[in-house]
This record gives sequence, C-alpha cells and structure tokens, in this order.
Amino acid sequence: MPGAPIAITLAPIVTWWTALHVAQVPLFALLGLAVLLLVRGLDGRAARISRGAVAVFVVVYPAFDAAVGVGSGVMLGALGPPTAERLALIEPALQALFWGPVTGLMAVVGGAAWVVALVAAAWAWRGAGARVRRAAGPA
Repeated sequence: MPGAPIAITLAPIVTWWTALHVAQVPLFALLGLAVLLLVRGLDGRAARISRGAVAVFVVVYPAFDAAVGVGSGVMLGALGPPTAERLALIEPALQALFWGPVTGLMAVVGGAAWVVALVAAAWAWRGAGARVRRAAGPA
C-alpha cells in the first residue's frame, strides 16, 4: 500500500523479484493471445471490443509491470549491500516509482483494459449462443 516500506520488503528478494518481472512481460502477451484466440472467429461489437481492449492491455500493462517491477529491482540491485541508510535513501524514489501518476495511470488503464477484454469476450460468447452454466445449489 502507499506509504508501506518498499525497499526493506524487496531487498531480501531483489534477484527473484527482478527475474519474475522480466518473465512476466512475455507472459502478459501470452494472456492477451489467449483471449484473442478465445474470440477468434466471433463477430459483433463485443468481440471487437474484446480484441481492442486486449491490444491496449498487452501494450500498457506489461510496460507498467516492467517499469515498476524491473525498475525497482534494478535500482535496489545497483544500491549495493542493503544497509538501513541505503534503503532509507532509495525509499522515496521507490515510492514515487510505485505510486507515481504515470505508473498509477498505466496500472489503471492496463487493468481496466484486461477487465473489459474479459467481460466483452464473455459477452461475445453469450451472443454467439454459449449457455450460462449455473453453479449447483445446496443438496
């Protein structure tokens, strides 16, 4: 959450954190591809909206994730041994990176695009005749 210490949290896992966020860049693209394959061959407004929202998602969200995840990992890695003084020195920069207006907007736009893509894909399938499956109630 904003204001929670980032440097002290990430310092012990900085190598893993950085590698994870590097790996996530192509994984987000594969998530987008999965939705594109899901609506492949479907016509209509909902399918078009889903494809457009996926295009926004695969551009914006990995950029956000790389900026925040990889950027913070590289900053902490370059810091040297994580002493209390060094972590305190870099904390304001990490707070600005995580909660700044640019990365915040990227997170909101990318996240909203993902939700729109999935809801529109479900709507497109429903429009194509997919049945709604209801959960079984209590016995």
